[in-house]
Amino acid sequence: MFPKNAEAALEHTRRKRELEIRLAMEGLADLLRRKGRLGHPDFESMEFGCGDGFQIPHLRRFGKAAASDLYRSARLDGLGELDFRQCGIERTLFERERFDLIYSNQVFQDIPETLLPAIRAEARRILKPGGLLAFTVPTPLWLVFRIPAQYLGTAQSLARRAQRRGHDRATPAIASPPDGAAQGVQGRDEGALAKALRVLLPSGYGAYPGFWEAARKYRTRSWISRFEAAGFSFLEAKPLLIYAPSEWPVVPTTARLNPLGICSSVLLSFTAGSPPRKPQAV
Repeated sequence: MFPKNAEAALEHTRRKRELEIRLAMEGLADLLRRKGRLGHPDFESMEFGCGDGFQIPHLRRFGKAAASDLYRSARLDGLGELDFRQCGIERTLFERERFDLIYSNQVFQDIPETLLPAIRAEARRILKPGGLLAFTVPTPLWLVFRIPAQYLGTAQSLARRAQRRGHDRATPAIASPPDGAAQGVQGRDEGALAKALRVLLPSGYGAYPGFWEAARKYRTRSWISRFEAAGFSFLEAKPLLIYAPSEWPVVPTTARLNPLGICSSVLLSFTAGSPPRKPQAV
């Protein structure tokens, strides 16, 4: 319930990650069972933004699994044979209509809005007819829980900066600053108000640097609308966990509030539906 040291924060992150993926896979298994795809001998999934491959063993419980990311983690070598493509998720280099499931974990919030149309089109291209697209994303509530950790980080940064300044003042000057240095200081002072606002106001996260913009985009309804407009049919939203960032875990990590829809992360599932609807004439 209080700020932890770096080692404890890493352990909290690990436990949270394991619990979150377990709940996500349970939700996907239930959905695939209801769709009649669970246990199919030719089932194949693909994870984009796979990182170190943490999710791959979980996806292999459904069948074969492939993956893609912008970089290749050395930890992927420990997963055995894996069809990995080093590429952007807007152009994955996989074959058309290959996968029963496309999965992504905590990636979409980091993707610039301008790339989403290409990514949605690519997902439709490599999904089998009726295939599933599922991804986990943070919720606006997580942004709120992140504020104490953000201020903690800011306070620590300011303390380190003040300590360095005190050290610099105690150190005798060796040479006079160049002529333009005073002007540079004056220019920085002119931006003091903007800097103060950045310190005092909460920030967004990922592709949405503004807090209120991120809060709007992270709403479940917003994600659903953006994918439905691209021709995907929404299936369900499964609350996963309620938690705060590990640097300041003021909220216990738990799934007990899921029935109330109170969560920090959610699993959204879609199926490739009809072609994108055309905007109506005004």
